[in-house]
Amino acid sequence: LLMKLYLKRCQMHKSRDSIDKAQSFIETFTTEGYMDHSRVQGTEEMYSDIIKAACLANDEERALEILESMEMWYNIKPTAISYEPIVYNYSTVKGSRGVAQDILTMMLNQNVKISTNIVDTLVDGYLKPVEDSIEALDLAQELYNMHAVRPSPSKLLDILDISLRKKDIFEARRVV
Repeated sequence: LLMKLYLKRCQMHKSRDSIDKAQSFIETFTTEGYMDHSRVQGTEEMYSDIIKAACLANDEERALEILESMEMWYNIKPTAISYEPIVYNYSTVKGSRGVAQDILTMMLNQNVKISTNIVDTLVDGYLKPVEDSIEALDLAQELYNMHAVRPSPSKLLDILDISLRKKDIFEARRVV
């Protein structure tokens, strides 16, 4: 609990210094323990929180460095949980769909399975800034065909809603 609170504080400060301190705190906690607490096993969620904090601090290089070295430094194989903050940052926050696709390719090259959250995040990249329901649905269909992962029902409803608002009946039918 102490570690989770510390990581949330780090995410709120959104600074590189807070990321350094959080990473140091986790390393201390996982190697020596902390203030009469016994040593804990590092988890993917802990490092995913640091990756998220790095993205919030606009330090994407640091986020990628932590992601790429998780297995070597911490003996934790990244899954979709670790990739999600970076994909979200590029796809939804920054609107850099091409970079988000590159991260997806990197993920697939590492044999990491795509999750529904990753699909939702990539689809959001088309829905949030420009409401491009056609491209969003094409991407969702492509990811389903290639990886058998569907977007969440709420994301499909978002696509349907935008299609109907644009009076694009053909796309609305595709969603259903």
